[in-house]
Amino acid sequence: MRGTMVTGWVAMLGVVACVSGEPTEKLSFLATTDAERDMLLYEGAGTTELLLGLVGLLSRPGQRCPTVVESGTSRTLKGGCTDEDGETWRGTLVVENVVGATNPAKPVRLRYSDFGVLALSVNGTLTVAADIESDVEIRADEGVVRVAAAWQVAGEDTVVRSSSKLTLVGEGYVNLSGRWGSSSSRGFMELRGEQVLALDFGRRDSQGCYATTLDGVPAPSFCAALVTAPTSLGGKLRASPLDRGLIHAVVDAVAR
Repeated sequence: MRGTMVTGWVAMLGVVACVSGEPTEKLSFLATTDAERDMLLYEGAGTTELLLGLVGLLSRPGQRCPTVVESGTSRTLKGGCTDEDGETWRGTLVVENVVGATNPAKPVRLRYSDFGVLALSVNGTLTVAADIESDVEIRADEGVVRVAAAWQVAGEDTVVRSSSKLTLVGEGYVNLSGRWGSSSSRGFMELRGEQVLALDFGRRDSQGCYATTLDGVPAPSFCAALVTAPTSLGGKLRASPLDRGLIHAVVDAVAR
C-alpha cells in the first residue's frame, strides 16, 4: 500500500484506528512493523481526520454521496451510500459553526461518528480555530491509533503543539513534535517513544519517499501515497497527505 500512487479517494487511508485500553508505556519502535510506523507518521500530520474533514468543509447539498443536509450553521454528511467513484461511505460527520471563521469565539468543530470510506472510519472531534486540535479514534484494517494532538499555522509553517501524543492502541504511545513549511522542502517530524523516529521533509527522493531515521540510524523510507477528491467535489484536492499544505488547506476551507 505504501508508495503506491493512488487515484481513488482515500484508498491509502486504510491506515489508522482507535479506542479503549490506552497504554501507559512508551512505544518501542523495535516491536512495530513498517506499516505501523507509517500509520503513526500519517497521523503525525493529522492526515486522516484532515482529509475527511475537507470532505465535510467542501461538500454541499445535492451531491450524491455522502449526502449533505444543512440546518442553520451546521452541516451533516451521512454515509450508507456509494459515491461516483464506486466507493462506499459510512457513518456521520457533523460540521458545527460552518461560518465560524467570521467569529473567533465560535470555532468550527467537526464531529465524526464512525465516519469514513472503504475500510476507514473515524470517531471524535476536530476543532479548527487558532490551532487545529484533534481528539479522534481511527479504525482500519491495519491497526488502531488514537490521536490527541494540535497543529498551529505560523505563516507558511505548520508547528506541532507541545503535549501532542499518538497512541498505537495495545502497544504504547509516542510524543509528537515537528515543524515544516507549506511550500518549501524543509522541516521535520519526530515521534518519541522508547526510540526516536524522525522524518526529514528536506530529503525526498524521485519516488516521493521521505528519509527517516531511528535514533539517528537510517530507517526505511516513508512513501506517501497520492489521493484525489471525490468526483462530486470537482477534484478540488489532489495532494500527497504529507504535502505540507494540507493543514493550510483546512484553514482555507474554513475561511471560504
